[in-house]
Amino acid sequence: MGQKGSEDHLLLSRRSWGLQLSAKPFVPKEEEVAPLLCEAVRSGSAKIVFSEEARQLQGRVSLMKRTFPAENWPDLSGNTPSLRTEEWLMPWLKGIRTREQLATLDLLPPLRARLSSEQQRLLNERAPASLLSRAATG
Repeated sequence: MGQKGSEDHLLLSRRSWGLQLSAKPFVPKEEEVAPLLCEAVRSGSAKIVFSEEARQLQGRVSLMKRTFPAENWPDLSGNTPSLRTEEWLMPWLKGIRTREQLATLDLLPPLRARLSSEQQRLLNERAPASLLSRAATG
């Protein structure tokens, strides 16, 4: 993805041997934006921000993956989970057109969607988000 131009524009640039050969504004179509954002995340030119709740979910799933390896828990670790960005993030990019909007995306729902309903049930049972809430209901 090129550099950021105005709010809804991208600046496409051609580079060769580190020299910028040309640059021109580019307004991508709605269906072109999500793949461009995914590429920007993959390349590191756009950042996604994991909230405390998203990091907690990553940690809980990592615990389940280590504790129950036969259960095939997904790898949600790191700043970009091991699955291709297009597969886990793209469905959640509707309406997002800029890096600034991408940085405010709540990543908890896309991460949670990687778990089956049975995995979500087991996660809440075996590694609850809060032991206090479990004690109050148990």
